[in-house]
Amino acid sequence: MPWWPGGGAVRPERTDNTETSQRVATVTRPRRWRFQATGPFSPLTSPQFRLLSIATILSATALSVQALARAWYLQDTTHSPFIVSVAGGLTGLPVLVFGFLGGQLSDQFSRKKVLLACEASMMVGAAVLSWMMFSGAATTGWVLGFSAVHGLGTALSVSARQTLTADSAPPGQERGAIGLGILVANLSGIIGPTLAGNVIGSGGIALAMAMSVGFGAAALPFYGRMALDRRDQASRPSGNRWRSIGEGVRHAVRDPLLRWLMLTSFITLVMLSSRGAVYPAIVEDVLHLGAGAFALIEVTGGIGATLGPLAAVALSTKFSERRVELWSGLVFAVTVMLMALSNSLWMAALMSGLTTFVGTIFFAANLSGIQLGAPPALRGRVLAARFALSGTYPMGMVALGGVAEFIGPQWALGAFAVAGFAMFALASALWMPRGDAKVG
Repeated sequence: MPWWPGGGAVRPERTDNTETSQRVATVTRPRRWRFQATGPFSPLTSPQFRLLSIATILSATALSVQALARAWYLQDTTHSPFIVSVAGGLTGLPVLVFGFLGGQLSDQFSRKKVLLACEASMMVGAAVLSWMMFSGAATTGWVLGFSAVHGLGTALSVSARQTLTADSAPPGQERGAIGLGILVANLSGIIGPTLAGNVIGSGGIALAMAMSVGFGAAALPFYGRMALDRRDQASRPSGNRWRSIGEGVRHAVRDPLLRWLMLTSFITLVMLSSRGAVYPAIVEDVLHLGAGAFALIEVTGGIGATLGPLAAVALSTKFSERRVELWSGLVFAVTVMLMALSNSLWMAALMSGLTTFVGTIFFAANLSGIQLGAPPALRGRVLAARFALSGTYPMGMVALGGVAEFIGPQWALGAFAVAGFAMFALASALWMPRGDAKVG
């Protein structure tokens, strides 16, 4: 057996005293670090959750690098916030069109295989776009087209990923797993822009795209090693596919809490989450800076996105998801207003982190409430309805980019933030279920 430090065993000292020998071996034996069975990181006690987390951070970093590279390519070549917003819209729009199909696939087939197929397809698309950039064949149209391919892969896989997050957690720790899963994915918001900003500055956009392919390819073996794909086999949807999808949608519409959660997520996605569409224009036209400054703003946003899920899990232990969602949604709108007032890089970076921190708390509470409030047999299809709403945020992005063309990015962002605050407050006053019972 190996006896070097950390090798898993200890070479006991020679001694005629058996009791002393046993004591020395006991004292010097290295203690393996283990995750605690309780606390915010307790879902990591599951090997399957750890595999999914490693795969997620690799693939999410790849997608984060790609998104920043595509956005900066379009800003640098067209100088149009509208075109940049169209790229973001094409990334999100397929979720609206194909998200329900993704939920159906998630409930009917192996979630791991659905996720693997979609991830592999997106990496192939990124590899082709990288080659086109290196060869000089890339155009605005091609970049927009590959943005849509990215969006299609996300649409078909997002329900499978989210349900696998809860499926791979130890029993009773699903709520913490959802929050921790968001945290793990959002770490890419720090890693991806940091890498992309440096690589674009030193080696160009094509090299950044090639690097993203490497990260995405590295994630595939971890997805493949997952042995757990927990599903109630008896709950697989059968019969007409559209009837099966409609079953999940009807449940979401009829349940008062799910209905309110869906409505507020729609408002927030369209009016507030669209804010990133004008960030490149704010960096270039207002702050008069380059890709490095854009990357810094994205990195601080990533820091906020990483801390947000931890705060959401902590708050959900003391308050109901609906209360956490209500107040975080209102504060989210206020922070976006402050972002619109930023006139220096450091203020913009600070507000980017704060808006993303509060916004992530909102979406973590929202997703947790919807996922745990839905029956397990319908969970994939109810989540598909929620993620289909994510496909509406491109409408907000395109609208925000279009308004920014006429009145400037800061005024446009401020107007959207004020409208979002008013709509969120009105929807909550009229349709939020009363009482303070915890979801799930």
